[in-house]
Amino acid sequence: MPIWLIGTSFQRCTLYRYNPNRASDVYIGLCASHRYSNDDDRWYCAYGQRLVDSKNLVIHGSALWAF
Repeated sequence: MPIWLIGTSFQRCTLYRYNPNRASDVYIGLCASHRYSNDDDRWYCAYGQRLVDSKNLVIHGSALWAF
């Protein structure tokens, strides 16, 4: 059965945000992710996407950035 992730967002996470592991038939569209700072002005980063042993993935219109 296919999985559709449309208009999703992972923010303020310090581990992997999008992590398809042994997934198949996945569509990820219009996803967003970025690093952030908290009250003490330190920046926290994570991998925006990590794809492991997956097949038939479509990623369209992603906004995964670190600045």
